[in-house]
Formats: sequence, C-alpha cells, structure tokens
Amino acid sequence: MTARQALHPRTAGPGRSPVLQTLQRAVAVLDLLSKYAPLSAAQIGEKLGLERTIVHRLIRTLETELLIEREGGLVRLGPRHVLFANSYIGQQGLRQACLPYQVDFLYRTFAGEPWALTLLVRAGDSVTQVSQLVSPTAPLQSLIAVGGIVRLDQAAAGRCLLAYEPDDEVECLLGAAAAAELAPRLARIRAEGGIDYVRPAERAGAPPELSALAVCIRGRSQRPVGALTLSGSQLDQHLTADSAPAANLRAIAAHLGQVVP
Repeated sequence: MTARQALHPRTAGPGRSPVLQTLQRAVAVLDLLSKYAPLSAAQIGEKLGLERTIVHRLIRTLETELLIEREGGLVRLGPRHVLFANSYIGQQGLRQACLPYQVDFLYRTFAGEPWALTLLVRAGDSVTQVSQLVSPTAPLQSLIAVGGIVRLDQAAAGRCLLAYEPDDEVECLLGAAAAAELAPRLARIRAEGGIDYVRPAERAGAPPELSALAVCIRGRSQRPVGALTLSGSQLDQHLTADSAPAANLRAIAAHLGQVVP
C-alpha cells in the first residue's frame, strides 16, 4: 500500500487486505477536517457522500476519543492529534537531530541573514512542517507566507521528496499528466543533488522579495524521509545548486539522513 492509499484507503483496489469500512470513514472525516474545518455534520455528509445517521455516529465516537471537538454546531480536529504527531516525530528522531544544525546555520554560519530554516516531512500527497527556526532579522512574511501543509508538487520541499520516489508512486500521487509535466524538474533536482528552489515570481500571492531553497533528506536506505527549506528575503543570489547555503543544506541533510533508516 502506498502512502497515498494509507491516507485515502478508498483508493485501494481489489485483492488488497480486508479493511474496516467504519474505520475508513472515520479517517475520511478526520482527513476532511484537517483541510476544511470547522464543518457541520451536514457538510461532512455531503462532501463524503455519507448518510446523516452515520456521520453523527462517527462524530460522537471521534469526540469521545478526543479526536474531534465541537464548536457550536461545527466540529474540528481535537487535541489528541497533537499527541500522535509529537509521538511520531519523536520516534523518527529528525526534529531533535535537526535543531542544532538549524541553530548553527542561522546564528553562526549565516548570522544576520533574514532567513528561516524549516524541517518538513511528507504525509501522503502533502508536505507539512515539523519545526522552524527563524533569524531575528527575518521579515514577518517568512513566518506567515509558507503554509503548514502544502501539496507535494506545489512546494520546493515536496518536489525534492518526489524526486526520489519511484515513478509509479509519483504518478499515483499526482496523476499521470501532472507527473509527466513535473518529470523534467524532478530530474534536475536529482542531477543537482536533491536541491530545488522557488523564486518570487513562482509563488502567487507571496511577498515579492520572498524566495526559498530546499534540499531532500534521504535516510540510510536512500529513501526520502524529510526536507529542509531555507526561506526569506535577500536569497535570490543563492538560488543555485553550488551556492554556499545550498552546499551547507546538502551537508546538513546528509548528516540527518543517518538518523533514520
């Protein structure tokens, strides 16, 4: 089962292991709330094609387990997800291992530069922030312009991760047409050592001075396990594979890759 099918089990085909439909529906509700909350029970039923009674039973069960919480007539994700997320990140070990490198990069190697350095991991067809360290001179836009959850193909970090996934996995995640369109960029990322970058003109709605430089973290098995993204202003001249920040990021990624299988 691919990562996408793990998050969206309804995509599983014939011949796969038996699954619990109720659990699938509960996960679908949580996945929906992670993107569009808060929602009413009626909205959840409409978006997922579920009967009203089923939705209400799911909501009551998930609420009992602190996986969702009510806000008037609306529901949203509950606090128990923080426990799961922190446990997963802690067991992976990347966040703890990355922090000293983030500090050294921003406060020693490139002290005074208006940048933020973010650790991200993949979750299905998206990439999400795990930790972020910001230079005191970084503009506020560095903190608010980059979303906490972004589709893989729409973020430099996500594309760096996709570059080291098998072709069939990329096609499953993005669809055949989008995968084919992105293939040349993924090939360039691999050729440049796992580096991708985003110039201001490529980011609709982002501050005009904000750029980003990302690198893939590959584990001991050489599979992609995370990514680092350097973002901020005054970064344009460093958006090349052989720039000093890019070389430093690749070195950090190589060290971090030894932390996980």
